[in-house]
Amino acid sequence: MKLHELCELFPKIDGEAYEALKADIAVNGLLNPIVMCGDSILDGQNRFRACTELGVSPRFTEFKGENVLEFVLAQNLHRRHLTPGQSATIVALAQDWSKAHSVGNANWEKSPNSGKKTTVAERAEKSGTSDFTQKKADKLVKENPELAKKVAVGEMTLGQATKEIKKEEPKQEEDELGFDPLEAYELEVAENKRLQSIIDALASDDKDKEIITLSETIKSLQGRINQAVKTEAEAIKQAKYYGSLLTSIRKLLGCENNSDILLRIKALK
Repeated sequence: MKLHELCELFPKIDGEAYEALKADIAVNGLLNPIVMCGDSILDGQNRFRACTELGVSPRFTEFKGENVLEFVLAQNLHRRHLTPGQSATIVALAQDWSKAHSVGNANWEKSPNSGKKTTVAERAEKSGTSDFTQKKADKLVKENPELAKKVAVGEMTLGQATKEIKKEEPKQEEDELGFDPLEAYELEVAENKRLQSIIDALASDDKDKEIITLSETIKSLQGRINQAVKTEAEAIKQAKYYGSLLTSIRKLLGCENNSDILLRIKALK
């Protein structure tokens, strides 16, 4: 059975999460029916896969809402362990899909707001990321949609995809630091979410104080990461400033590498 294009934007679950889903269906049956849009699965690709593997007959229901796009995002965007880069890219791809299907097709949605133009801030709020991350994702979708789809399903990070695009662009001096705050942030959040999911799974018995303490520590780290996002733009601005400053100093002293600056200064003395 084929998947709806919007359903394909989200990665399949695997590992412990998928095995837990299969175990639940094996014991309790399929509690939530698979939502169809015509002949395509709109929501429930993992449930359908689990039913197929278990030999359980799945139940189906037809989508009857007004906005298929908002339904899919609401069902999937915040209940999965997605990195900020994935969330922002999925929202950007979904918006791109929405615009493409609203042109010359008055019946593609019942809602008069389908396909409407949104702002970066609105998309960032929907994805739960910063404006900076959302702009990166929007730019990626515009310049390389296929690369963006790889980010959405977790095959690469938004930072890695951005670097791939930059390889084909003229190199700028301000990028010489070799540090990508966005990629570093994505990796931090991905690891944090992975640890939190493990803690949540283990902490079903609240009597284990050690696990509860560790869970609180992980949540505290998440708060620190969220705080760091607020100063993200300033950090990048400072990094670019010092990168540009080092470039100017190298040119002034006739050095090729930053490591040669101190030697050249000593020689001038």
